[in-house]
Amino acid sequence: MDIKSIFEFKNYKAYLKYVESGRPKKGRGFRAELARWANCQTAYISQVLNSGANFSLEQAQAINRLLLHNKDESRFFILLVEFARAGTTELRGHFLELMNEYIQRQLNLKERFKIKDALSLENQTQYYSDWTYAAIHIAVTIPTLGSEEALAEFFKLPKIKVQKALKFLMSTGLVAQIQPNQFVIGNARIHLGQNSALISKHHTNWRLQAMNSFDRESEDDLHYTSVVSLSQEDALEIKSRLVKEIDAFNSIVQESEEETMCCLTLDFFDLEK
Repeated sequence: MDIKSIFEFKNYKAYLKYVESGRPKKGRGFRAELARWANCQTAYISQVLNSGANFSLEQAQAINRLLLHNKDESRFFILLVEFARAGTTELRGHFLELMNEYIQRQLNLKERFKIKDALSLENQTQYYSDWTYAAIHIAVTIPTLGSEEALAEFFKLPKIKVQKALKFLMSTGLVAQIQPNQFVIGNARIHLGQNSALISKHHTNWRLQAMNSFDRESEDDLHYTSVVSLSQEDALEIKSRLVKEIDAFNSIVQESEEETMCCLTLDFFDLEK
C-alpha cells in the first residue's frame, strides 16, 4: 500500500478517513477512539467526517496527540481544520497559502533530508565543475574501484585526471586513502539545495552524461520523456509522488551493497516561460 503523509491532503476529513482505512479491521473502533480524545460522542465524529460540521481547534489538537503527529504535522493538521472552518474566501485563501508553504517545505529535499553542506564554497565550485569529481567520489565506495587503475578503466579516463580528482577529494575529506593506491569514501558530506548557484552546473554535468548514454543503446538503460498538459493541482500531486519515490530510492540505495554505479536524473518542470 502506498503510504501517504498528511502533507498530501488539503482536507482533514479525507486525511482522517485515510488513516482510518489503514487501521486494523478496516478501522473498526477508530471513530470511538477519536471521540474519546476529542471529548465528544462517536455519532458526532461521524457527523464531522460525513457532513459540513467541523472539529474545534481544541479537538484538533487533541487528535494531534492521538495520532502522534510531530510538530510540523500538528501545525499542518490545525491549518487543515482552520481552512475547513474559514467562513470567507479571503480567509480560506490565507490558510491555503500557509498550507502550500508547508507542502513546498516538504518538497524541498535539502530541508527534508536535513543535510548541511560540509565543503567551502570554493571547494563546492571545484567539485561541481566537472562530473568526474562526483563520479570518483561515489565510485570508491565499490571495493573493486578503490585504485587509480580501476577508476581510470571503469570511467575510461586518463590516469592523470583520476589522480587530480583523488587529490582534491582527499583534501576535502570526501575520500580517504587507507593504504597506497587504495581509496575509500571519506567522512565529509555534500549536498546542493535548490537555491545554490551551482545546482544548474551539477544537473548539467549529469544530464550530459545521460545524453552520452543514448549512444550505447543498452537495454539496461531507461530513458523516458513526456510533455503533457494537466491541472495545477495534479502537477503538485505528481511532484509530491516523485519526491516520495526519491525517498524510496534513497532508502534502497542506503541499504544496498556497493557493486556497480548508476545515475538517476529526473526532470519534471513547468514549461511556462
